Amino acid sequence: MGELAQKIARDIDAAKTFEDISDWIWMAGDLIRKAALPDYPSGFADIDAETVTWAERLDLKEAALRALERNADPLWVVSMLSILSDTRDRDLKKLWIDSLATHLRVLKQANVIVFTALLALRDIDEPVFKGAQSLCSSDVERNITEANQYLKRHGILIPG
Repeated sequence: MGELAQKIARDIDAAKTFEDISDWIWMAGDLIRKAALPDYPSGFADIDAETVTWAERLDLKEAALRALERNADPLWVVSMLSILSDTRDRDLKKLWIDSLATHLRVLKQANVIVFTALLALRDIDEPVFKGAQSLCSSDVERNITEANQYLKRHGILIPG
């Protein structure tokens, strides 16, 4: 009973980089869901066969919370936030608000950099913002699209 949940909680505590967790971290969320919904169909035999206690669910949640503090890599952060979202715990509301504020700030700041780089490329006659009626640093979606298209033409693909 709960051997996999306990192992995953220990593995989260031991992990330091996204590479350490990338192959199995998704299991933590499914195990958390199994504690709340014992018949939760993950589609994976190891998880479907597991019985997860509420205490083990809490161990997984606490391991993800501790891990969140250890690494700022976006793939790491999104992995831990994904696990925590599977808890559906209202007591995490402050975490969600803080995370939203932090990452929206980062997104807006990064967008200004992307926009500035696009303008610089346009100013040296690179094919950027062709046919655009107006340009604005707050148009995040267009700036991302323009940047992706430009980089793709240069053989650079940015996932996501």
